[in-house]
Amino acid sequence: GGRLTVTGQLGNVMAESVNTALSLLRSRFVLAGPGAAPTPAVNNEVFATLQSSGVPAEDNEQVSRDPFRGEDIHVHFPAGGIPKDGPSAGVAVLLAVASLLMGRPMRSDTAVTGEVTLRGHVLPVGGIRDKVLAAQRAGVKHVLLPLANKRNVL
Repeated sequence: GGRLTVTGQLGNVMAESVNTALSLLRSRFVLAGPGAAPTPAVNNEVFATLQSSGVPAEDNEQVSRDPFRGEDIHVHFPAGGIPKDGPSAGVAVLLAVASLLMGRPMRSDTAVTGEVTLRGHVLPVGGIRDKVLAAQRAGVKHVLLPLANKRNVL
């Protein structure tokens, strides 16, 4: 596979969440033939989130190949002068890179948060109220949250 570069003045936990998301993608995606985009190999929480975020999977015969095609991937978090840390960006990174690899843009009116595990589970995160309010201020119409954070919004 290619090299991973992560920039944007990140703390260790946030950098680890990027690595976890990419490891999950590498382990769970397969290519549907030569030159085809990767599709989910299993149906679990993360890939259900992929589809609800506007990144549909195709029903093609799947051939196991490296979804990254040996390409380098650079994940940058803007506002490099502001330190960032925590696991909350795991699902967002996973969805963004999956969108890139599949050549299917994410919905621009949707925000997402959640920690992702190597087994594809989405874990709850803190600061839900502030995250939802920030999304609203930014004009976001849809916010995808971990199911375990349901109690924070009802």
